[in-house]
Amino acid sequence: MKMSKIIHAWSILDKLYFRCSRLEFVDEQRDNIFRVRLLTYRGPSLSFEDGTTIQSSDLLLKIHLHNYRLMKEMESIDHDIKRALYVYQRVKQSLPGLAHFFVNHPQCDDIKALLGITVLNRGVKPLGFQVSKISNPAYRTLKGWFQLPMMMLLQPHKRLTLLKKGPLAPNYLMMTKEQLVNRYFKVK
Repeated sequence: MKMSKIIHAWSILDKLYFRCSRLEFVDEQRDNIFRVRLLTYRGPSLSFEDGTTIQSSDLLLKIHLHNYRLMKEMESIDHDIKRALYVYQRVKQSLPGLAHFFVNHPQCDDIKALLGITVLNRGVKPLGFQVSKISNPAYRTLKGWFQLPMMMLLQPHKRLTLLKKGPLAPNYLMMTKEQLVNRYFKVK
């Protein structure tokens, strides 16, 4: 199947997912790659290197990459390393907009941290993220199956290998609100 047909199919699924998951754009006009939603955390305590701890029932801002947009933008990039660098740069460019969205959010004071789930977690520490293992094996496996199609699109020459391996091993990607604001918020 041609990549353009796959991306078209992905656009339909993306619109459906967007509506069902209560996501909102951080800043669609400025081409921000993040979409977010508020999340009441349910799980074991998660600790940050600065001593901050997320407990069950803490309010978080769950971050999602806009995968369809990324796929569309990377359609002509055919090397894995170039794709990885492209995603890294898009995330880096979008973090100041995410910080601005966060600071202006009506529940900013109540939100404790950012939380994402991804298999794309190499090289995120310089951006201010911390990686933490998802402790619930059933949840990790489920999320791994959901992220498999995206990885197969990103690495088309490895599709069979990825399928044979089964679900991927995603992790939490986390950042405290202080880290986000201190690093990326600039008064406009």
